Amino acid sequence: MLELKPLEPVKRVTHTESGAWFVIEKLSPEAYQALRKQSLKPDGVDSILFAKKVCAKIIRDWGNVAEPCTEETKVRFGAAFAFNIVPWLVDEAMSIDDMIRAEELEGKGS
Repeated sequence: MLELKPLEPVKRVTHTESGAWFVIEKLSPEAYQALRKQSLKPDGVDSILFAKKVCAKIIRDWGNVAEPCTEETKVRFGAAFAFNIVPWLVDEAMSIDDMIRAEELEGKGS
């Protein structure tokens, strides 16, 4: 029997400074903490390693980026933009539930 899988929460966001757009999936607080734990080194979190891991996890697609979105390029993107675009992407991915709740409330109000 053919069944549909439930949709995973995703969001398309545009980074205004660069013009790049991303389709990202939700990043739960638990997943965020797990990725940080996987990125630990003796003196704290390795920010570049964390950025590589988080990009591999949350980015589904992108546009206005020089290379096509693949597993390899997502990791390279994380390393290259660990301190400017990736923190913004993390914030966006962690706020997907808020966006869904706002849309549901807006829908109930119409």
